[in-house]
Order: sequence, then C-alpha cells, then structure tokens
Amino acid sequence: MMMMSIGYLPLKEPPPEETEEPDAEELETASDAETAAREKEARAQASIKEREREVQRALATSLRDRDKEREYHKRDEAVQHFNALLADLVRNPDLSWRDAKKQLKKDHRYSLAELLTKDDKMEREFRDYQRDKQSAAKTAMRQLLLETRSITHKSLAAIKDNPSALQHVLDALKHDARYTALDHIPEERQQILTSYLEELEKKGPPPPPTATEPSRRAKQ
Repeated sequence: MMMMSIGYLPLKEPPPEETEEPDAEELETASDAETAAREKEARAQASIKEREREVQRALATSLRDRDKEREYHKRDEAVQHFNALLADLVRNPDLSWRDAKKQLKKDHRYSLAELLTKDDKMEREFRDYQRDKQSAAKTAMRQLLLETRSITHKSLAAIKDNPSALQHVLDALKHDARYTALDHIPEERQQILTSYLEELEKKGPPPPPTATEPSRRAKQ
C-alpha cells in the first residue's frame, strides 16, 4: 500500500486591516478640545496665583493694622504717663513749655513718655493740658458764683451806683481756691463775673418759694 506524502501548504496571511484616516473636521475638533483644556488649566493656575496674592495682601494689611494698633496703644500709654507727670509737677498755669520741660526731666517718669520724645509732640500735649486745666478752672469759677448767695440780681445795679460795692462781691470770693485759680488771667475772671451779674439782672428776682406750692399740692 502506497502512502502519499502530504506537504505543508503555505498559510495565507490575512489581508491588512484598512485604517480609516481621520478627516480634517475630526482633527480640528480634537485640536480645539486640547486648546480648551490648556486654556482651562491656565485659567485655573492664574486663579490660584491671584488667590495667593490676595491672601498675601490681606495678611500684609492685617499685620500693618496690628502694628498700627500696637503703636496707638503705646502712644496712648505714653500720653497717660505724661499727663500724670504734668498733673503732679505743673502747678503754675503761666509756666512756659521751656521751664516746664526742665522740671519734668528731673522726674524718672519722664522716660516713660518714650513715644513723645519729640519736643513738638510733648509741647502739644503740654499746651492741651494747660488749656483743659484752664477751661476746668473757668467752669469751677462759674460754679462758685452760683453758690455765692450774696450775689443777686441786684448786685450789678448796686455796683453801677456805687463802685465800692464790687469790693464786697470780691471779698466773698477771693479766699476760695476756685477764684484764685484764675489769678493768672484776672481780665478773663472779671469777664466771667460781669457776665454772671448781667445774666442775673436779666433774669430778675427768683420766684418766691411759695409760688411752686400750689402746683405741688395739685400733683399730690
């Protein structure tokens, strides 16, 4: 029995797959998408950087405000020390800043006013202190006049008729510290007195005590 030899038949390679080339429209769409993605990323990065700058600016502003507040409190404390020093050492309302400074420097508390080291700042505080003190003295003088019962609505007319009557008024005032506190400005003190006398004369006599009794009884 004869055997037939079977030879190997060559395998056929599969035909190459056909790849479809993207058309121009698809390429353009892909390019636009990439561009949009890059622009979005760039905007995100720019937004982050801007936010960082805003945080830095806010922090810098906060630090400046904190420094200003600290300086304000330091200056306020220095002013308080300086005013306490003025209250203790400056007794003469006529004292000049030059003479006052000589006295103040002898006190150890003078160094506590470290934020007022410039003469112009210290002098300004000194003048403000003297002005406020004088204003308070004038107010006290007016209160003294209100408390002096011997001064009435008739006092001004009495002084006009007899100038010596003024001395009786002054005798009632001159021993009070509220009167002597204005010894350095006698003209202004006299003007306060004159204005008060004119005001009393204009108001006339006060109502008698019994004038208010009916109204009080009516309320009861």
